[in-house]
Amino acid sequence: MKTNIFFAIIGLLIFLTTTGCENEIDLKASNSIGILCINGNLTAGADDNYISVALTGATDVTDIYDAKVVVSVNGNEVETINGCKTDEYGNRDYVYDISAKFNPGDHVQVEVYYGNQHAYGGGIVPQPVTDGSLTLGFKENVAYKRNMWSSSYDNANMITVGVTFKDSDPNTKNFYRMAITQSDSTKSRIDEEGNWLAHYNSWRFQKSTSYYVIIDGQPVNQEYEEYGHYDNYNPYDYFIDNDPILSAEVVKSEGEISFIDAVDNVYKIFNDNFFNGTKANINVMCPSRIHSDWTDYHPDKYYFNGDEWDQQPLHDISFYAPNYTHRNYVDIYSITDDEYYYIKVLNARGPKSNYEYESDFSLTGDVKLPSNVKGGTGNIFVQSCTRVTGCLYEDYVPEFGGKEEQTLYYVK
Repeated sequence: MKTNIFFAIIGLLIFLTTTGCENEIDLKASNSIGILCINGNLTAGADDNYISVALTGATDVTDIYDAKVVVSVNGNEVETINGCKTDEYGNRDYVYDISAKFNPGDHVQVEVYYGNQHAYGGGIVPQPVTDGSLTLGFKENVAYKRNMWSSSYDNANMITVGVTFKDSDPNTKNFYRMAITQSDSTKSRIDEEGNWLAHYNSWRFQKSTSYYVIIDGQPVNQEYEEYGHYDNYNPYDYFIDNDPILSAEVVKSEGEISFIDAVDNVYKIFNDNFFNGTKANINVMCPSRIHSDWTDYHPDKYYFNGDEWDQQPLHDISFYAPNYTHRNYVDIYSITDDEYYYIKVLNARGPKSNYEYESDFSLTGDVKLPSNVKGGTGNIFVQSCTRVTGCLYEDYVPEFGGKEEQTLYYVK
């Protein structure tokens, strides 16, 4: 699993793997041009790790596609990459895919050679958390603020997410980051003539297209027609709801100080101050698609309108009933202390600071962001990840409603 955040310094591009965004952090660094800048956030066991290589500039960066990258694990060189890959059409990706595998406890180092420059960084991979479990619930019409800088409330249906896990190492200070995703899917039985009851087609029969969406890597039963989506929450799109562990990273205004001076925990980082050597309990809320715009996926009732089109079912209508499933996935990243303090700086730069710098909200102004790279700049972070999965609905079948009401339009 690749992390949501890639990190930057003096104009370095930041990569968000869940959104495919590329942005720059603008810093006043006119005397820092042409420095080798390497960035990566590498996860133990992941098959999609990569790093970026660039040269810094006054207002922009120059991507480097022909550098030499050497990956070492515990002092042994395990992978050498000579330049970025190109596809069959000659298009270049401008990132260096890392296929080398490593485990918690390993020391990982990435070295980059370009021209007469040599930069390197890395660290010891933290231990993952254990004994994870997830409790999900549903609340309608919850009043909330999108972040602590909001001056008004919005309302939305929410998935309540309670995650429990054990601290990774009671003998050390441990640092973490949390990310949440969700998936929704419906599946409907296909009869011997290839018909299935289409929830998006006014509940009439539709011929199977043999097109199947695989949700979270799970194979699809060929007996069903299946549709679904997988959604990555942006880190600031789920809400702490006064959780003490995550709220410890929030700096709130006092007295007459304006609310814009506060620092939010945008990226959901935390440490083990509240649960060192024991179990953590974290509670957040996420905007829900259930009972809102996704009624096709989770209808209150299902119908059969095919008789108006001379469509006759081969089986009892319950054979064709849609089955709805909603899952949430919580990724607990065990991160290094340098990554933790780097993200604290990003939090202080203001809301959504990973996308754009907002000077009116920032407590830091133009600052040089921390770097753990020697011989250049940037950051090479290493981490481990534990995914905890919970299911709010598993093959939920709505009530059969007979025949859907028809909407009549009158022209005056």
